[in-house]
Amino acid sequence: MPERIRASRAVIRLRTIISTLMIIIGAAMTMLSGGQAKLQAMGLTLLLGGIICLLTNLYASRHPSGPLMTGYEIEGSRRRPARNYAKQLRDLKQLKDDGIISEEEFSAKKAEILAKKW
Repeated sequence: MPERIRASRAVIRLRTIISTLMIIIGAAMTMLSGGQAKLQAMGLTLLLGGIICLLTNLYASRHPSGPLMTGYEIEGSRRRPARNYAKQLRDLKQLKDDGIISEEEFSAKKAEILAKKW
């Protein structure tokens, strides 16, 4: 089972502060743009980006056991994509159906793949 990567409370707090600053700066740029469309657009972008980041952080803080990054296994200090066991089993069955491997080879390899998964 892959280990889930979670953000620490300090990381969530820092992202919340940055999100709040984005919202404040975006709102200020939008209000003080003086009709300049480019500044208004930049302000709105910052404002919306800050709101999205804030909502993401709110979710992460309320669901600390949930993964913030999935599909990765930790092995020492390096990350690698999680194995796709279902695809390996489908490919193995295709080899057996095509007559490339025997039933015994299929069973042995299938057991090996399932042992790695569980």
